[in-house]
Amino acid sequence: MRRIKDWTLLPGASIEIRQQGSYVCSGYVDAVTDDGDILWLISPSNNRKLFEKAEFYEAWAIEDRDGFHYEVTKNQEHQKETALSFWRRDMEARPRIAVAFDIRSTA
Repeated sequence: MRRIKDWTLLPGASIEIRQQGSYVCSGYVDAVTDDGDILWLISPSNNRKLFEKAEFYEAWAIEDRDGFHYEVTKNQEHQKETALSFWRRDMEARPRIAVAFDIRSTA
């Protein structure tokens, strides 16, 4: 599945709705506002629900269709591992400086 940012492309599509990464429901898109900020989803039980982008809902395509603009999203564990490997590589590339301290008392 892939996240679809432009909801105006979704009428008739089979999608999954998520909110902040968590599954909410799935079904077919019945309608979308002209600005693409609101969509109506018909679930398999024939319930019609409204979802707004402003409430952090995301549309994920269950099917592949021509014209979809996909956003590839990596899982959080992969992102953490990647960030850590970049940090390690950066730290290994930095020059090492040896510093010596004289801690003898001057009194």
